[in-house]
Amino acid sequence: MTNKSNAYTKINLIFIVLIGAIFAYSYFFMVPESPYSIACEYKNLVGHNCPSCGFSRAFAAFVRLDFDDGMSYNPQAFKVFLFFVIQFFLRILFLVLRFRNQIIIDATFSTIYFLYAFGSLLIF
Repeated sequence: MTNKSNAYTKINLIFIVLIGAIFAYSYFFMVPESPYSIACEYKNLVGHNCPSCGFSRAFAAFVRLDFDDGMSYNPQAFKVFLFFVIQFFLRILFLVLRFRNQIIIDATFSTIYFLYAFGSLLIF
């Protein structure tokens, strides 16, 4: 195994653990109507929701497979949730499968899908 593929394997493992931890936290600890929610400073300042308002509650609902509830918090959050689901399974797939130009294909796909999923937040 070369240094490049060894580093790529480590990065994939780190992403699997991090994304898995986010899913577990959202499932077990995020209560959609928690009294400990952090207020949105943008909303306090401007008076209307920012593009990411409701993302945490939506993500918690999506992890629990309550898609209607999640979409009611913030419909844009579904694209971000889907990004993380796809990344989680791609990391596992890329640990199992090896093919030519894998890192370039992975980086290109991930970048394009990242821009799609987070585009509304990046433009804001």
